Amino acid sequence: SSVESHDCWRGVYSVAEELQSQGIEALALRADVTSSSQVDATVQAILGHFGRLDYLVCASGSFARSNVVETSDEVWDSVIRTNLYGTFFLCRAVARQMLSSGIQGAIVNVSSRSGKMGDPGTAAYCASKFGVNGLTQSLALELAPHGIRVNAVCPGRVPTDLNPEWGSRASELLQQGLSTQDVTSEVHRDAIRATPLGRLARTEEIASVVAFLCSEDAS
Repeated sequence: SSVESHDCWRGVYSVAEELQSQGIEALALRADVTSSSQVDATVQAILGHFGRLDYLVCASGSFARSNVVETSDEVWDSVIRTNLYGTFFLCRAVARQMLSSGIQGAIVNVSSRSGKMGDPGTAAYCASKFGVNGLTQSLALELAPHGIRVNAVCPGRVPTDLNPEWGSRASELLQQGLSTQDVTSEVHRDAIRATPLGRLARTEEIASVVAFLCSEDAS
């Protein structure tokens, strides 16, 4: 990006710059997780820079809302390839490196509540996340004898921009004069009602669980 302002969010590059400002070595790379060759090349670039790879967090995601009978081949393929194929390609590439170098590391896949319970209108997403959970369990059993831990976290609703419908509905309600809190309550009313604590999850809560699963405290 030609944008130099640190106030402008630039995804992974902003994250790397924030870490570097704290004296932490960080490398930002972009790749298409649906391409096994790009994933393999990215893993090699990481190894070339850091010399080893101890942890993997698979957090890329794609979402689509469509009834099964109205879901096109293209939408189905896009969601499945990003969420399931992407996770498989990353896990395979990193597991190969961990096994060949004797690294007893950890892999964490970001799945979803939708990987445990189907919902109407989200069949592609649910199928992909059910697949991630099955992949995680199989990989955990395969890699455990080598000291490599594999887990998945399955968050409920988190107010991110993964689903553009949420943002569109929120903008519409804000223009009607509703407060930010009331907008959140309205847009995510179904999820809030289904959650015992009566609120949405926060990204930092999920991050802390992922960090724990990568740490020795989770051994």
